[in-house]
Amino acid sequence: MSKRIDDKTYEKFKKDVDLLRKGTEYTDERMATSMKTSKGNFSARVNGRIRPGLVFIKRFYANFGENLRKLEEISVVHEPGQDFPNTIQLLKEQGEKIEEQGKKIEEQGKKVEEQGKKVEEQGKKIERFEETILRLEKAITTLVLRLGGT
Repeated sequence: MSKRIDDKTYEKFKKDVDLLRKGTEYTDERMATSMKTSKGNFSARVNGRIRPGLVFIKRFYANFGENLRKLEEISVVHEPGQDFPNTIQLLKEQGEKIEEQGKKIEEQGKKVEEQGKKVEEQGKKIERFEETILRLEKAITTLVLRLGGT
């Protein structure tokens, strides 16, 4: 039999289960499945019909501790009076907008890269033109010397 938990731990557990229910798409059945127990067994412990033991609590936090930490971070932006799922939805929408902006920036980056290639091609043409001018100058100098020498 597992060691009994104190009231403070039990209240935190119930609060965290409630947070997962409201802040995510976790149902009792989904949480129970993740913990490899039945929905009835899980619900009995959440509702207080059976007091969860330390092993059960550890298993709960091993499965959902990371999600709870993320939800607690998000809850910092949660405004009083606004229900939590709306905050999640707002964050999802913001994430989508950021992703959209990222795609636009990526497209602009590709355009800048294309322009850079065009500038590079123009630079090469200018180099070839300058080389041609140097050859013409040498040819003119050679002709002037020949003509002047006769």
